[in-house]
Amino acid sequence: NSMQEVTGAIGDCRALRTLSVANNQLTFLPPSLGFATSLKTLTVTGNSIVSPPDVYLRKRSLPWLLQYLRALHESHVSGSLNITSMSLSDIPADVFSQEKLLKLNVNCNDLRDVPKDLQRMVGLQNLAMSNNKLMRVPDSVCEMTWLQSLLLDDNMIKELPMAMNALNSLRSLSLAHNALSSLPIKLN
Repeated sequence: NSMQEVTGAIGDCRALRTLSVANNQLTFLPPSLGFATSLKTLTVTGNSIVSPPDVYLRKRSLPWLLQYLRALHESHVSGSLNITSMSLSDIPADVFSQEKLLKLNVNCNDLRDVPKDLQRMVGLQNLAMSNNKLMRVPDSVCEMTWLQSLLLDDNMIKELPMAMNALNSLRSLSLAHNALSSLPIKLN
């Protein structure tokens, strides 16, 4: 076929067990598909899907994918994206396109760094990255001058960069359970 879209109404098909949309022109799966909780088989090969990223479509289990899609759907409603405990080593690229997101919670994953794309989320006020594998505060985070809350608990951060002084909207910073031995004297 030449389908370019699967409508969001697919999420209302709670009894749907198999969905094959292979060899079409799809670029995304609707987040509402995450609510098709009876889905056991999903075939999307032969498309150019960018959301969710192809790497997750190929390497993750279907229950993981449905959980991720549900989180994306809920973020469109609440302005808060919660993708905790999903064994993420990177923040999925389609997250960065959500410029109206107010809160991003990526706690309890395997993040070692955060790409510059995070800076596109200019509406983001609260960023939670606790319980990851961060060795330092990511440069991209230090440039997000509009952040109001930053949670970096339970990582492996040894020192704070002076670039954190640019976070002049920051009202809450949590760094508990890291490897810090001191705070920079010039940290405002």
